[in-house]
Amino acid sequence: MFVPVRLKLSGIPTHREERGMEKPKLRTDIQVTPYQDAENVGVLIQDALIEGRTMMLSDGAVLLMSFMDGTRTIRDIQSEIMRQTGQLVNSEEIEQFVQLLDNHYLLDNANYRQRLRTLAAEYKRLEARPPLMADAGYPADPQQLRAFLDDVFAQSENSHLDGRLPEKLSGIVAPHIDIPRGQNTYAKVYGALRKYDPAQTYIVLGVNHQYPTQNPFIATDRAYQTPLGKLPVDTGLLHQLNQRLDWDILEGEIAHRGEHSIEFPALFLRYLYPEAEMKIVPILSNYYDKTDERVERFIRALREIIAGREDIVLISSVDFSHIGPQFGWQREVTPADIASTEREDRLTIAFLEKNDPDGFYADIMKDQNRRNIDALGATYVFQRVLDKPGVLIQYEQAFDPLNTVTFTGLIF
Repeated sequence: MFVPVRLKLSGIPTHREERGMEKPKLRTDIQVTPYQDAENVGVLIQDALIEGRTMMLSDGAVLLMSFMDGTRTIRDIQSEIMRQTGQLVNSEEIEQFVQLLDNHYLLDNANYRQRLRTLAAEYKRLEARPPLMADAGYPADPQQLRAFLDDVFAQSENSHLDGRLPEKLSGIVAPHIDIPRGQNTYAKVYGALRKYDPAQTYIVLGVNHQYPTQNPFIATDRAYQTPLGKLPVDTGLLHQLNQRLDWDILEGEIAHRGEHSIEFPALFLRYLYPEAEMKIVPILSNYYDKTDERVERFIRALREIIAGREDIVLISSVDFSHIGPQFGWQREVTPADIASTEREDRLTIAFLEKNDPDGFYADIMKDQNRRNIDALGATYVFQRVLDKPGVLIQYEQAFDPLNTVTFTGLIF
C-alpha cells in the first residue's frame, strides 16, 4: 500500500481553496534529506526558518512531493502516481498528506506567508536573537558550555604559525559546520585570535541557507544571545551601511532566526573575550551573481566605512564543498571523490592565499559550483573588502558517504 507518511492523518480538515492548496506547491527553501536506519527508509524534512524541527516521512512521500510544483491539482497528482507506479492512490489520502504539509507550513501558499509575517513581527519585538543551536549543537548550560569549549580549544596549539600570522588582525575565514565535526579547525582558527586583543566591532558574514529573498545580503539589528552572554549589534555602523545601499539590508532579517552560520562566531567570540565590550554586525550572504551592481555597491560601502579603522575585524563564517546524495548526487561519496575534492578545494583556497577574489569566484563558478561551495558569496565580498592575502591555518573534510562537507580556516 502507498503510505506517504508515518503519522495518523484521519480527521484533518481540508480547506484547499482558502489556503491556496488546490495546486499544492512545496516550498523550495526547506531541506529534504534521504534517511535510512535499521528500521526506516525515507526522508527528513528540515525547516529551520518556521518550525525549527525535523519531520520524518516515508519513502513514498518523495514521489508524492516531487509532483507538488504548483501546476498540478490533486487529481493530476493522482494520475501521475498511477502513470509512474501503476498504483491507484485515493485522492483523499493525497489531500490529507497535503494538509499535513500545510499544517507544518511546508507549502508555498498564503498560510505559510502569513505565518512568516507573524514570526517576523515577533522577531522584531525581541531584544536579542535566541540561540538556535543551544542544547542541539552545544550545551545550553553556561558552566557545561565553558567546559565543552575548553576541551575544544585545548587543540588550538598554533606555535608553528607565529612567524606567519599578521601583526594586525583584519579578518578570518572559519567554518560554520557543527562543532563536533569542525572542532579541530574551529580550535585552530579561533584559537589564533588569542594572539590579538578583541576588536571593537566584528562584521560577521554568514550564509543564508534557507530564507527566500531577492536581496544579496540580509542584516539584523537584534543582538545575538549566547549562553555566555549576548553580543550587541553596532547599530551605528549598520545604519551607515544601510544608508549607502539602494535596498533595505534589514528586509527579511527574520532569516537570522533559523540560521546558525553567525551563531557560532558569536559564541566563540563571547567565549574567547568574556569581558570585552565588543559589538557585531551580523550579515547573511545569499547566492548571487557578482556582476549584480548591488554587490559592488555593498563592497564599496563596507570599504568606505572601515577605511582607516583599526578596531574592526571581518569574519567569513562559511563551509566549502558539499558532496553526496544529500546534496543532489545520484551515488555515495567514495575515497576517490574525497581525494579529488581536496585537490580542487586547495586550488580554490590558494586564490584566497594570494589575494585573488575574482580568481576565487571564477574557479568555483567554472563548473557552476558543482561542489556546492557555500563560501562563495560571503568570502568573495570578504576578500574584496579586505584586499589582503590569507594564511591557511587548516583544511579538513567531514566524511560521510551520504553527505561530506569540507571546510577551512584562514587568518588575514
